[in-house]
Formats: sequence, C-alpha cells, structure tokens
Amino acid sequence: MEKKLTLGFFGTKAQADMVRSAATDHGLDIQLSISESEGYLYGGEAAEAITRLKSRVSGILFGDELQMTLCETVVGDDLPYLCLKADSASLLAAMLKLSSRGLDVSRVSVDTFSVRIVSHAMADAGIRNPNFRIVRRRTPADGERYCMRQMEEHRDLYQSGTVRACITTLPLIRDLLEAENVPAVYASPTSASIARGLEQLQAECLYRLQARESGIVFLALLLRPPADLIYQPRQTFFRSQENWKALSEIHRFAEQTGAAVIPLTERYITIVVTRDRLNWYSGNLESLPFLQMIQDTTRCEVALGIGFGRTPQEARTHGELALKASVQQQGNAVYLARSPDLLTGPLQFVRVHPELEIQNWDQYQPLVEKTGISAERLFRIHLVLKRTGRHLFTAAELSSQLGISIRAANRLLITLEETGYATLSGRAVTGKSGRPGNVYSIHLDLS
Repeated sequence: MEKKLTLGFFGTKAQADMVRSAATDHGLDIQLSISESEGYLYGGEAAEAITRLKSRVSGILFGDELQMTLCETVVGDDLPYLCLKADSASLLAAMLKLSSRGLDVSRVSVDTFSVRIVSHAMADAGIRNPNFRIVRRRTPADGERYCMRQMEEHRDLYQSGTVRACITTLPLIRDLLEAENVPAVYASPTSASIARGLEQLQAECLYRLQARESGIVFLALLLRPPADLIYQPRQTFFRSQENWKALSEIHRFAEQTGAAVIPLTERYITIVVTRDRLNWYSGNLESLPFLQMIQDTTRCEVALGIGFGRTPQEARTHGELALKASVQQQGNAVYLARSPDLLTGPLQFVRVHPELEIQNWDQYQPLVEKTGISAERLFRIHLVLKRTGRHLFTAAELSSQLGISIRAANRLLITLEETGYATLSGRAVTGKSGRPGNVYSIHLDLS
C-alpha cells in the first residue's frame, strides 16, 4: 500500500481550521501535521516551531507569505514549501464584507495585490470609477515591525480621508488597524486556493520522493561542427542559427521532462533529470527524439554522455566520464555510465520514424499552403503522432509534447480543424483546475 504523504502547516489556529476544512472538502489524499498558535509567530518562536515540524513532514505550507519569507532560511533546501495565498475571489469576498457594513468599497487601500488584479475585481463587482490605493510591499526584516509599517500606511490613508476602508492579506495587520478604529478586513484565501496550494505542495513532495527513489540522470552534451566544415571559423558556427536550433530542441526536451538545463558554454550543455522522467520520454532509452531532431534539423554533431547516479554529484561524475568516451568518436556518439566501471556505448537509438526524412520538405508543402503552419512545426506534430501512437490530444497535452504554450497549441488545433486536418472529438477534464478542455483528433495526410 502506498504511503500517504504528511504535509505540515504552520500558522494561526484560524488558518489551520481553514486548511483542515479545505483538505476535507476537496477530498485530498494527504495527512496534515499542524503547528498552530493563538497569536502570530514571526521570530525565534516561529523558527523553533518550524524546526520541530520539519522532522515529521514532507513539505510545509505557511499561513502567510510573511511567515514563509522570514523562515526560508530555517526550512532551507531540505523540504519544499509554499504559503497560503489570497486570489481575486478572496478580494471580492473582502469587498463584499466591507459593502455589508455600509462602507464605500470604491475607496479602499489594498496591500499585496497588483493594480491589475484590483481593477479587474472592481470591474467584476460592478464598481465604476474606483479610487483605490495600493500599499506597496517592502522587504521584511522583522515580522511585527513590517506589519506595523504596513498598518501605518493603511491608517494614514484612512485618516487623511483618501480611503474609507482597508483590505489586507495579513490578519495581524487587520487586528492592528481595528485597534486603531480603522475599518479593515482580512482577504482570507478561499477554500479552492488553499486546496490548490496543498495539491501543488503534494506534487512537489512526490516529485522529490520519486527523484530519490528512481535516481538522477546527468546528461553532458557537447555540440560540434561537422567534420567537413573547413570554410567557417568554429566560433562563428557556434554563434550561428544551427547552434540555436540545437539549443531549442534541448529546451523542448527539458520542458517535456521537467529537466534542468545548465549551459556552461555555447557548445557544452548539461542537463539534470530524474531517471523515471527520462525513461518515460525515451521509452527506457529506446529512442531520444530530441537528439534525433538535432541530427535531422541542424548541421551540429553531438557527443553525449549519460550518467546514472543516486545523487546529482554521482550522476554528474558518471555523465562526464561517459562524455569523455563519446568525444573520442567521430560524428555523433552517445555513451552511458552507470558506474565508473560500467561504461556502455556507443549507443544506437531507434529512430522515431525512420522513413520520414526532414529534408523532404515537398511532402509538407500542400499542408503549409492550406494551413499556414510552417513545415518544421508540421513535421514536429507528425513526430508526436508517430512517437506516441495517438491521434487524440487536448491543447494542454499537445503543448507538453511540442514544448510550446497551451495558447499556441490551442491555436494550432483550431487551425488544423478549420483546414480539415483535425476534428473536434469531445471534451475531457484536464489539469488541476478541473476545467473541461476540447479533445481533437489529428489526421495529417502526407500522401
């Protein structure tokens, strides 16, 4: 039976009650370890409480952004952490509270939120000609002093008659304002936003757990000009479009797998990815589509070293060892090192679609003329269809496969539908928002 994650929460009792309620209402499969207080802890007491909490949880959710900022050094890199955040729905709810008290909602001071978000909330509430003020954020050095300065700015705006009420995202500031007889409300996070925060933290915890269990892969990649390049200086080649096209393929691979790309020079790039994500992408190292794309669409030759390890440092040592073996070979070469004594290569990968040659642009020309989509993009879509063996995609799924934004993928699908190369087949719930998205059946006819 899979062990249930334990997430920690640090904040006030009222905030802890909201978190418990949100986790229950949204059916989240997590355990909560709560460190709550009647008051607001920002100093040494907070650091001690978090140190105790760290020992029994996989991640920490803070009650507010100020607590998280002040306690980041205590958490360190050991655990993932987030904070409760108010959203536009929180702002609308706060405005409704003020309105129910007979206060002029069009003239308020608001902290944390941007001008754009407040303007949109005012418009959604049907408020015309709003005259609000934003209390700007400052870098906090001390929790209570920070809250006091923020409170004073709210209070001064109210006492000068500039605003009629105040909205804050920190409950301590609300309490301080009310003590000064200033009408104020706390824009508390909604149940939905709390649930999203818990889900995001849970996903990050699971990712780290999988990384520890499945191990790390370090890819050391060296781009080389072709051997027949005798008329162009090497430095000019590495600053050419060929080099940038290769880097684009590497970054698409990173977007699809959640890898971290670290370019050390124009020609030497390192990539860190979890082993399970690389196996998912490559079919257990049966193929490396991004490497095939570099070879098919650029004049770059690639020496690639792949290193497995239980830690990033161990994987890096093995990856650099594999790269040394690769650079000894002519042309494209890939070696794999699972340990200093276990070196395999040169590896041969299955081509995603051997009969499809990128140089044969003529087969795409009718589609280019009809759709207005570039031949390279159509080629990439065709590769996705061949690699996955699927023809049904939502915009979110296609964006992940192509390494482009969801908006760009949606435009592609609509264009393909309008020109007869895709059909709207239904709707499916996608992503964490739970919103249904259109499912398209893609059928590119290259005959």
